[in-house]
Amino acid sequence: MKKKAGATNVLPTVRTEIQQRLAALTPEQFVAPQRAHEPDAHVACIATDEIKRLYTLQSQLREKCADLSLSAIQMGEAAQRRLLSEEGVREIIREMRTPDSPALKVVEEMRRTHRELQQVFGLLEIVNDTLHLEILRQHTDLFDKSVVYICSDWAICWKEISDDEKDALARVLARSIRSGPDEVPPHNRLH
Repeated sequence: MKKKAGATNVLPTVRTEIQQRLAALTPEQFVAPQRAHEPDAHVACIATDEIKRLYTLQSQLREKCADLSLSAIQMGEAAQRRLLSEEGVREIIREMRTPDSPALKVVEEMRRTHRELQQVFGLLEIVNDTLHLEILRQHTDLFDKSVVYICSDWAICWKEISDDEKDALARVLARSIRSGPDEVPPHNRLH
């Protein structure tokens, strides 16, 4: 497909990107979870290929988020060291007034990394929710279980939490509700 003159690089829609990434995953590429069976857990079923694809994509996006976060931290630390040097502030102010200066290039790279991190994190949130919903859609009996997780052998397990754990969770939720709606942990999430 030829690009029209003056056309910008058009990204696929979010849905299309996720569909393409999932379709590209083969069973050989599946990334198994690292979590072992817990002694008090119940095995509900074995994950389907769709759940394995979603879990693998979730793992890939988490890894990408971690890489981008580390890169942003390293750039920030380097900028901070430079600012704290004797001539750092004056030198950076002078560079910021000069087109294509190293300081401006670093600022643009930091902005690009931040934008990419936001985009990848947004995809990760969608894939997390989709994975959770897919498990519940395929296994409606898991809907009211307190903790649902996928083990290293692809078993989907569930367990009930103890009364002490429920009390602790209730205290955390109560504090979260008092601090605002954005702080409330999601209910019944895949762990």
